[in-house]
Amino acid sequence: MTWGDDFNGANGTAPSPANWLYDIGNNNGYGNGEQEFYTSLPANCYQDGRGNLQFNPFWDGVHWTSARLESTRDDFQARPNGKLRIEASIMLPVVDPSRQKGIWPAFWALGSSIRHGTSWPATGEWDIFETVNGQSTAYGTLHCGSQGGMFPFHPIADILF
Repeated sequence: MTWGDDFNGANGTAPSPANWLYDIGNNNGYGNGEQEFYTSLPANCYQDGRGNLQFNPFWDGVHWTSARLESTRDDFQARPNGKLRIEASIMLPVVDPSRQKGIWPAFWALGSSIRHGTSWPATGEWDIFETVNGQSTAYGTLHCGSQGGMFPFHPIADILF
């Protein structure tokens, strides 16, 4: 393994700032035109004391808030003649899909050139896991330049619905 994080911090603590940074953007409408505000509030993202990182979107009485993290590293690549493997164990809440309208949980890798002024989609993006509105289908997408493709796949055992 080249890099990893087991999220072994105490319950309620932020993930390690040596490994992760909060991407709060310019908030409302940031990213894909989302209606939530990305924050660095512990209520939105914290370690649970059992080796998990917990994300919690919530209504603060005015708007939805959530968290968006990115690794501090920007040099991930396969070793010469090797393969790159990105892995996570992800569990989504067991909630009636009718109560999940508007959610878009995702696990993805974005090209580091975005940190240096390259615009999306020219940076490249690998959407490893996305699901929308509580669907029981997970999607993966590759974005490169102006091309991309979305393909549904059946969740593996570590992705629980």
